[in-house]
Amino acid sequence: MYEAWVRAEAFYTLTMPILVVVLLIFLIAYILIYSYTEPKKKARKLANKSMLVLLLVGAGYFAWGHARYNDWIAQNDNINPGIRAYSFIMGMQTNEDPAMVRLYRRTGSLPENLDALEMYEREERSFPFGYTYMGYEGGLHYFAYGDEDQYAFTYQGDIQWTEEERAIQGWDYRLVDDRFEQLGFMNDFDIIFKAILLPESERRELDTLDTAYVVTIEEMYEGWLFGRQFY
Repeated sequence: MYEAWVRAEAFYTLTMPILVVVLLIFLIAYILIYSYTEPKKKARKLANKSMLVLLLVGAGYFAWGHARYNDWIAQNDNINPGIRAYSFIMGMQTNEDPAMVRLYRRTGSLPENLDALEMYEREERSFPFGYTYMGYEGGLHYFAYGDEDQYAFTYQGDIQWTEEERAIQGWDYRLVDDRFEQLGFMNDFDIIFKAILLPESERRELDTLDTAYVVTIEEMYEGWLFGRQFY
């Protein structure tokens, strides 16, 4: 897959731009010849035939390459600075703004983009969830933490209620071929949150909140991406 991607990207970002430049040079030469030669002269006829051949060959080559590599375009539409820190145009490396890289790495659309890219695979991760469930109120789930459960954090989203299982699950994305890192693709994403599983017996409405110190789940789980969370 890596070799196929390199060939496709080279076609669209190197070969085709060079071909366009070459055609433009010949087009300028053709216009000059056409302008300074008389009709029916051999030079003008030769210029007409040469330009026609070049256009047909160029169009044919583009049609062939596009039919072979067009999947690259659909894949490339899902790539943003949060996935690829730099790329290559005309063989030259172009770096993304580091601020944009950080921003895109925290967007809620990141898992959707990664799922659409063939160079990434995902693995489900599951960890024990040991925080005490306090209840639900105003669109938020509250959990207690601290040595004596004296603090609280919130989670905005759905809970998967189970018979006994208590866990937090997420997706871990990795490149299928580490060589893609040489092309600017990232391989160290935060774990993308999937679900919190709690026993049905713990389901309840929030009774009282005895602490003013409340944070969001994002502050409890560094290295995870939860999407938009509010308090």
